[in-house]
Amino acid sequence: MATKGKSSKPTTKSEIISNLSEKTGLKRKDVVAVFDELSVMIKRDLKNVGLFNVVGLMKVKLVRKPAQ
Repeated sequence: MATKGKSSKPTTKSEIISNLSEKTGLKRKDVVAVFDELSVMIKRDLKNVGLFNVVGLMKVKLVRKPAQ
């Protein structure tokens, strides 16, 4: 982001969308649409496969643990 050094809070969704919009030249609503569709894809894959992977960026794995 724009600031240097360690931040005490993680980047918010709004900050991520604004930054991506600014850096890519895409309209904010287009970036929001991409995130919305990504969310749908993650939910679908976790339900069907138990895993969502964007190579080089993130891996989301469903883990079922008994209540404690």
